[in-house]
Amino acid sequence: MCYANLDPVGIPSSDAIEAMYAEGTCSKTLFAALYSLQVIASMLKLPDGVYPELWQRVWRFTDFFHTYHEHLLGLPSKRAIYAIFAELFARFHAFGHGKLISSTVGIHGVVVMGWSLFLDDTVGQDHDSLRNTSFWINWDLINGETSGVEKYLDAAGGIDILASMVTRHLARAADHDIISGTRNWHCTAAIGIIADAKKSGRIGILFDAELRSQGIIKSLVAAACSLNLYAATHENSLGLLTMAIHILGKYSTHPPGRVWMSEALQAGMLGAILLLASTHPGDSMLTGQVVYFITSALPGYLVYRSILIHLRTCLMDVEELVNTEAFAACPAFASWQQFRDAARDRLNFLEVFDSTPPVLYKACDNVVCGEIRLKSELQRCSTCLDVYYCSRECQAMDWRAAHRTDCQTFSGIRNLPGALI
Repeated sequence: MCYANLDPVGIPSSDAIEAMYAEGTCSKTLFAALYSLQVIASMLKLPDGVYPELWQRVWRFTDFFHTYHEHLLGLPSKRAIYAIFAELFARFHAFGHGKLISSTVGIHGVVVMGWSLFLDDTVGQDHDSLRNTSFWINWDLINGETSGVEKYLDAAGGIDILASMVTRHLARAADHDIISGTRNWHCTAAIGIIADAKKSGRIGILFDAELRSQGIIKSLVAAACSLNLYAATHENSLGLLTMAIHILGKYSTHPPGRVWMSEALQAGMLGAILLLASTHPGDSMLTGQVVYFITSALPGYLVYRSILIHLRTCLMDVEELVNTEAFAACPAFASWQQFRDAARDRLNFLEVFDSTPPVLYKACDNVVCGEIRLKSELQRCSTCLDVYYCSRECQAMDWRAAHRTDCQTFSGIRNLPGALI
C-alpha cells in the first residue's frame, strides 16, 4: 500500500498546485503519500533489496513536500513534516543505506531545513527529531559521498547561518534536560562540523570567525562540562571531551588568539579542563590535552594585561578544586603547579606595576643633543607646547635649525577643531 501511495504519477503539476491553493484544498493523494512516509519511517527492517527502489519513491515525495509545502493547505505543520523526514533518514541509515541517502542531490537542503526548525523548538517537542538529525549529520560527515562542510554551507545559505545553527546546537547539547544517552550525538554533530570546517582553508577561517561572533567558545565550554557529567557511564563522551578541548586549544592559539583565550577564560574554560583532569586521570589523551593547555597554550598569553585580569578571577574560582586529593593525584597536577606559580608571579608584577606612579622619560628634541631625562626636568616650548629641551642652548640651536618653521605648523595643528594633541 505504501509503495503504491508513493507512485510519482500522483505528484501534482504546477498548475494543479495553483488550483488547489486557490481552492484552499489538498488532494487525497498527497495526504495518502504523507501518511505512507510516516508509516515507512516506523517500519521494522525490510529486505535489503527493497530499499533502493523504495528510496526513489520516498525521495520524490520528500523533495516535493520540501519544495511546495507552503503552497499546500491543510497538511500538518512544516515542523511535523520535517520530523517525518528526519525519522525516515535515520531509519534508512540504521538499516545500512546511509550512502543511498547521502548521494541524493538536494538531500542536504532538506536536512538543514529540518535542523533549523528543530533548533527553533523551545519546548522540547522536537528532541527526537533533533537527535535523528544529529545522528545523520555525524554519519554523513564521516561517510558521505561528498566530503567537506561546504555542502552544509550551501544548504544553510551562508556562513553566518550555519555558524548560528552549530552554536545553538552545541548549546542545546549542554542542556541538562537532554537525555544523557543522546547527548553524544548532539555534541558529535556540532563538533564534527567545526572540526571539518578547519580543513577547508579560507572557508574554515571565515567560519571560525563567525562562530566566535556567535558565542561558540561559551557553548564549547558548557558542552564539555555537560559531557563530563556523563563520561563515566557513556564511553563516547571521553572522546568528545578530548575533541572539544582540542578545538578550544586550537582556537586559543590561532589569530586572534588573545581574544579567543580571553573569551575562553571568561566562559570558565580553566575550571572545566582542570575538572576533567581530576575526573578522568586515567585517560591519557584527555590528560595530554589538559597538560598542553596549561603548559603551552595559556602561558604565552601571560604577557597581556586583559588575560591576567581574567586569570586572577579564574585562579580564585578553581582554588577549591585544585586543593582536593583527587586533583593532587592526577597526572596534570605537576604541570598545574608550574603554571600556577608562573601566573602568580605575573600577577604580583602587575600589582606592583599598577601601584607604582608612572615615571616618564623623554629625549631632548634638539637632535644634535638627544639627552634623555625625566620629562618633568625638560623645558617645553611655550608656543607650540609640543617639543622639549634640556637647556636654553639646545632650544636656541634647534630654533635656528628647524623649529622656527615647525613651531607655527605644530601650533596650527593643535588649534584645529577636534585636535587630539
